[in-house]
Amino acid sequence: MTSAAAADGWRWADKSTTVLWSRPGGKVHMRLLQCGLFVVVLLSATSIDGAGQQSQTTAEQSVACPVTKPNEVVADGGEPNRGSFGNSKLSVGPFGLWPDGTVVLKAGGSGFVTPEGWLGMKFGFQRSVHERLTVEGRRLDGPAPALLAESAAPTATGFQATALIFATPGCWEVTARAGVAVLTFVTRVEKIGDGPAWRRSHQREKSIVPMR
Repeated sequence: MTSAAAADGWRWADKSTTVLWSRPGGKVHMRLLQCGLFVVVLLSATSIDGAGQQSQTTAEQSVACPVTKPNEVVADGGEPNRGSFGNSKLSVGPFGLWPDGTVVLKAGGSGFVTPEGWLGMKFGFQRSVHERLTVEGRRLDGPAPALLAESAAPTATGFQATALIFATPGCWEVTARAGVAVLTFVTRVEKIGDGPAWRRSHQREKSIVPMR
């Protein structure tokens, strides 16, 4: 503080981390907490950077998962169905591709969660061939165990209800086979909160994953 400033009635109060000017009588005119300002600026920058990274990650995930769009084809000569995808021998639907190609597991919604945290959702397949249906799958955008799939006693042809069980959320490629008929589609899996209330274990005796 200069002598001129002192003569004007201002006093230097703290020379370390606090800059404080006051007139006699204790009335504070300005206080600048240097450390506090530094922390606020640092946190703000971190927050902005984090938000930017999160937005970028979400966008990358969306672009990176080329979900399959329905073609309305139903195997076995069935009537076109808006959610179906397939060919004349094998198709998924009704209960086919979920809206926007995304399986969403949320409170109050469809599906189930296993004790291990796997995410199960119903899918239906339609066949025009007299062959056993098998289903397998893999995650495309990260490491994860292979897909689990199960079904009740299979029918000779026609509709067969199944449950596909995904190890984690993410982008998944699913391949179904029935004899020479092959069908592959890509779906996104999302979990919101704790997912649906239904909890059950994978029924291994009903597995339709092909043996290797």
